[in-house]
Amino acid sequence: MKVLVYTWGLVILKLLFLFFFLCFFFSPLDGPRSKNVKIESRVPSNSAPLRFPQGVLGIPKSNSKIIAHRGYKAGGVENTLSSIQAAIPYKPAYIELDVRQTKDEHFILMHDASLKRLARKKKKVHQLTLAELKKLTLKQNNFESSITTLEEAIDLAKTSKQPLLLDIKTSKQDSLDMPKQLAELLADRDVVDSYLVQSTNEAFLNQIKEVNHDLQVGMIVSMLPSKEYPDFQFLTLKHTMAAPEFFESKQPVFLWTVDEPAEFNQYLATTAHGIITDNALMANSIEQRGTINALMTSYIDVIQKNETL
Repeated sequence: MKVLVYTWGLVILKLLFLFFFLCFFFSPLDGPRSKNVKIESRVPSNSAPLRFPQGVLGIPKSNSKIIAHRGYKAGGVENTLSSIQAAIPYKPAYIELDVRQTKDEHFILMHDASLKRLARKKKKVHQLTLAELKKLTLKQNNFESSITTLEEAIDLAKTSKQPLLLDIKTSKQDSLDMPKQLAELLADRDVVDSYLVQSTNEAFLNQIKEVNHDLQVGMIVSMLPSKEYPDFQFLTLKHTMAAPEFFESKQPVFLWTVDEPAEFNQYLATTAHGIITDNALMANSIEQRGTINALMTSYIDVIQKNETL
């Protein structure tokens, strides 16, 4: 009897392995997304630490730790519609995008204050209007694109129910109402419950929380924090500075930018809640492989237990 159970167990195990192998390598990248998590209540800024990534945040239920950095640069110019579209099929928990304000107080996607690296122009974002910026051509990795507005990015992401992590780049030239303008834009687009906002500018984060307490905001820290940030829902840190004690933070922890497979695999095993990476394909493959290995290990345990009965 034990031999029969063991034999059939091995047959089923092989069939399961074949099934997961075929699903992983031949399933379409643009498969169905899961439904939004229903929000029962909102959490004020002085509440207990956020439960991440589901429950309080109204994001598509996701077990992924992947945060696609500036979209996916292997599929388009960073921080543009093409890179966002390229990242969506890998179903990251978030797509991280950089946001700046133009001379005429519009919001566009751009990491650098200067336009030199991507547009070959000796100008800065705050010196040009949106109309002037839209005339520029961005070039990166043999891709070309135009400037993307924050509204355009949100509209594209919403078609796939893809949450965004907005990294706000502030400057002295920003309008005094910039936090209010951004909060109102996110509210008008109905993404307050599902998006995250982060910045290195603590004053800006405090200001935008004052405008809308329901916004989920995080502080980007340049080193191990010397103080606590109880009003912020998460912390973001460069992964090379992530000492073990940092993972004991009361808030969820995001790490940036992790592009080496070995490092991604290492941080995947920690309590980090999000891993920001330029390589969404690599990250997705490692996460999928980990899921399959966990299922196979679980089934092997079941067979071994039956053998001892």
